[in-house]
Parts: sequence; structure tokens; C-alpha cells
Amino acid sequence: MLHPLGEQKLSAQNTADIAKVVISDKVLREDMSTIQEFDGSYSLAGSSRFRVNVYRQRGSLAIVRRIIPPRPPTLSR
Repeated sequence: MLHPLGEQKLSAQNTADIAKVVISDKVLREDMSTIQEFDGSYSLAGSSRFRVNVYRQRGSLAIVRRIIPPRPPTLSR
């Protein structure tokens, strides 16, 4: 489910700054212009795990982040 984060949209620079935080590859962080697509994951200690995809769309970076639940869902839910 998507939730609004506020009234203002992120600028291309805001998105690039966030990408620098979640990209684990030092070379890519140093030269963001080379990124076409990056898949990775990260976790917050004692909290949640996330899958992240950074990709280039219309000349700017875009980010998709998915929360990985601590326990996989069951078929019966």
C-alpha cells in the first residue's frame, strides 16, 4: 500500500542524495552518472529490512523501496 509522504515532490537532487545513502557500491556512489540500475538491500538495526532498486528514468534517478517483513506471510493469512 502506498502512503503519501507530504505535499512536496522530491527533486532530482533529493532522489540522488537518497540513492547515495542506500547504494552500497562505493564506486557508484562517487559517480552517480554511471548508474543505470542498482539492486540491493539494507536493514535498520532492530527494525526492518528493505529491498531497494535505484534506476535511471527520463534522465534522472528513481528509487523503489520494499519492506521485507520479519516473517514471511503464510498462505492461510
